[in-house]
Amino acid sequence: MKYFERGLFKFPTPIINLFRGRRKGQNNLLAIATIMFGMMTGVLFVDVPLYFNTYRQLQTVVDAAALAGAARLPEGESQAEAEALRVAKLNPLQGLEDGIEPNDLTFQSDSQSLTVTASVDVPTVFGRYLCNGQCMYFPVSASAKALPAARDTILVIDNSSSMTDLGNNRPMRDVKDAAELYVDEVEDFDSQSVDRIGVVTFNRTASERIQLTGKNDPGGFGAVKNEIQTISAYSGSGWNTNYYIGLKTALDEMEQRGRQNANKHIIFLTDGEPNLPGPTAYAAYDQYNPLDFCLDPLHASPPVQNACYYVRHGRNWYRVCPKLPSEQITDNMIGQQYHQCGLDYVDYMDSMTHGQIQRAKALGVKITTINIDDPSNSSSSHAIIQRLIKDREWDSGYLVYASSETNGKSYEAAAYDATTMATIYENIANDIHIKLVKAD
Repeated sequence: MKYFERGLFKFPTPIINLFRGRRKGQNNLLAIATIMFGMMTGVLFVDVPLYFNTYRQLQTVVDAAALAGAARLPEGESQAEAEALRVAKLNPLQGLEDGIEPNDLTFQSDSQSLTVTASVDVPTVFGRYLCNGQCMYFPVSASAKALPAARDTILVIDNSSSMTDLGNNRPMRDVKDAAELYVDEVEDFDSQSVDRIGVVTFNRTASERIQLTGKNDPGGFGAVKNEIQTISAYSGSGWNTNYYIGLKTALDEMEQRGRQNANKHIIFLTDGEPNLPGPTAYAAYDQYNPLDFCLDPLHASPPVQNACYYVRHGRNWYRVCPKLPSEQITDNMIGQQYHQCGLDYVDYMDSMTHGQIQRAKALGVKITTINIDDPSNSSSSHAIIQRLIKDREWDSGYLVYASSETNGKSYEAAAYDATTMATIYENIANDIHIKLVKAD
């Protein structure tokens, strides 16, 4: 098709010919003005909205690409950029039949952030008839930057006496190595103020080993790792697995020093079912084995004493009486008062521990739990509680409850499986939360 050109403007010749042979002068000018007005109106009501709609779509594309790519930063910058490109290509753009192409994107990345910029040329509808062929496309560009959101994480580690049951200081030794690996993974991609890590240990009581510490705090992550390696198992007697006090100590630190806008996270590791805390009266009776408040009178009761027997050793005879969880004590030997005592004990543990889990939920603290189990070792305290409350299937359920209530995760590993423990901590470290920030 031939065109009539006037300055920068260009009109199809057939349209111009409609006016040739008619009135000259004002009529021709009026016709041309009408055509120009119609095309400019088309630009205003078609091309301009198309531009802004494409821009909004393109911004959504780069936002999604930056978030997806930044989540892969711990794996490497090339992996992050590849993931950003993959996600960008999934989103269509109005006016571009094939969507985003690889050469439409540029990346700026390091171990701390990923910036995605996209620039595309979108064909005009009416604009092409103006500007003497110089308005065939309008350029659209958008940019987004994503980086890991700040995290305050407290590693809560069970150091009760059973943590050395495998011998050679295991599984305590393996847990410490796995926890140190967590710190190493965080350190590899940490920006100036993204991550802080604290450490709490618990047995019968709890200890804050190191408060929330970032790379720029005194000692930095090196101090955190050193503190992890100094952890040793509790050497005292009595029952000493107290979930409640471990959670409380961690939450006290989180409430006092956790950053307002940081993602708050507790990673809670244990190797056994809880057996503390006991009600105040029970603890006053025996602070180390408070359930003896129920057990001692049970063992002295006539039904149990009647089950005592004698064994001969050399020339001497010795009286032996059953002790829970001995199968010599049957359910009908556990009177209602002893049974109710055990139920009250469990109810108190539930109330205290659930209270801390609900506190974590209210504070916005996510709890991820790791249960390292030794199938060959049944906790004596766990078995005693099961016998006393006459429920051989009882377990506290606190770990699943804590993770489900706070949107965390639950993991399990065999107590002797150091590799799986390390992998769990590594995966948790790399489960970073990403946020968009204003692009530079």
